[in-house]
Amino acid sequence: MAGGGSLPGQLDIADASVLKPYAQRAQTGYEHAAEISVVYGYVDFADPIKHEELRLFLSARAWTWSEGPVRLFERAAVWLRERKVLLPGVSTLTRLVAEVRAGANELLYAAPIDAAGPAMIRELEGLLRTARG
Repeated sequence: MAGGGSLPGQLDIADASVLKPYAQRAQTGYEHAAEISVVYGYVDFADPIKHEELRLFLSARAWTWSEGPVRLFERAAVWLRERKVLLPGVSTLTRLVAEVRAGANELLYAAPIDAAGPAMIRELEGLLRTARG
């Protein structure tokens, strides 16, 4: 890669002033992102199959690992990159991670109750009762 770390250097552009008009038309960036996605084989985050696969991956991680939301978010980003799925906005991915973690927590708290059965639940409730006075 010629020219170092600057954008004109990365793009091998001698005159950086040619980049200024790029931002004048808001749609240009979106069009180029779509073209790049097609050329390099990326799919959109909204793809229902990839979206569900990510949700299942996150659910499994949330259920089997004690990862916090930041680590789970990072794992999701890596998963998306590895599968050539365009990363959504931060708030979208944060919301998905929060939903998945909430679902895993519900399962975690429900599991002992489901496993205990009615007789065990009555016995446990009995332990909570105290004598009057």
